[in-house]
Amino acid sequence: MYTYKELQSLGRAWLNHFAQVEFVGEIEISEDEISKLCPSVGQYLDRAGWDEDIRAALAVAVVNLAFYSSEETGVEGFRWPALQKLLGYYLEDDQRWQQDVGEPVLRLLREYFHAEDTGTAFRFVSPIMQQAGVPAKLDRRFAQFLARLLQPTGITSPLMITKPAALSLRIKCQRRRDS
Repeated sequence: MYTYKELQSLGRAWLNHFAQVEFVGEIEISEDEISKLCPSVGQYLDRAGWDEDIRAALAVAVVNLAFYSSEETGVEGFRWPALQKLLGYYLEDDQRWQQDVGEPVLRLLREYFHAEDTGTAFRFVSPIMQQAGVPAKLDRRFAQFLARLLQPTGITSPLMITKPAALSLRIKCQRRRDS
């Protein structure tokens, strides 16, 4: 577990790093590190609304949680497992999710990464999933496309693909589509 000051320091370092990345998901955190980071951030969720360093640590934590759990949960099921990792116990509480996680993270994503508030039912989850690397609606189709694309290279398992490589490929595909 991190102390409040250690967590602020991590958050400040990540805030400074945001200028060098296109997606929060490019700040890679191992699953072991997430298991240490989440309970620490969870202790200070009430400060994420006004403490930018804690908000940055929260954003990095939930975006990385989304990356590691997107295959298991999808958009609809992401909120409660994420809240459980942060709080240390299971809770299905829309208000807690919105006030303590969704709104602070979306505010940060809008400020640093130009994310949009869609106003839809998944207005907080969708930008988090997008920052994790693959838009939620496209994750299955993207995985199938990626598997077909990589088949000639001999890569047979998604475990052989690193997170930065997947993000880089997504960025390249997005640029091709935009041009």
